[in-house]
Amino acid sequence: MGQWTIVIHGTGCHHNFMEADGKLVPDGEGDYIRSCADADYASARFIRELKAQGHNITGATFTTGGIEDINKDRHALKAEV
Repeated sequence: MGQWTIVIHGTGCHHNFMEADGKLVPDGEGDYIRSCADADYASARFIRELKAQGHNITGATFTTGGIEDINKDRHALKAEV
């Protein structure tokens, strides 16, 4: 037993809502139904599952946007230390 970290990098759909007749579908609780294929929605389900199993989650983030691999950047390889 001890501390652990999970990091996953991927590409795919996220932050999408279900639509019907061109309109967002309400969830009945003041929000809209999410697409179950979304990575952020799946991540949230996984966090709920870990909590239900007794894990203490001290932080969980979902970051979107472009990623620049500076390890492979030709300028980073020339950078002075």
